[in-house]
Amino acid sequence: GGGGSAFSLRDLRETLPQATLHATLQCTGNRCNELEPTAAGGIGQVGNAIWQGVWLRDLLQVAASRAGGVTPESSGSNTGGGGHIHAIGRDGYEISIPLEK
Repeated sequence: GGGGSAFSLRDLRETLPQATLHATLQCTGNRCNELEPTAAGGIGQVGNAIWQGVWLRDLLQVAASRAGGVTPESSGSNTGGGGHIHAIGRDGYEISIPLEK
């Protein structure tokens, strides 16, 4: 690890497959005590969103091939030995996503 790969907006728009995802986002009240009160929330809030862009998996496959690294297909993920993307937000929130997703 330790290496990096840069992608321009042109790379993202022209060389990778584009995706559109319609999603309903629901908040069940988790961490509401950390938010500024702007509206009565009750037990949660719901909203609809449309996300457009490239799938992280596609981006990682290109980055891995540039670096001669492991792709989700070659990582052994189908045998339980695959890697994960581990992300940590500025607020300390962490997620771990299996590469095969």
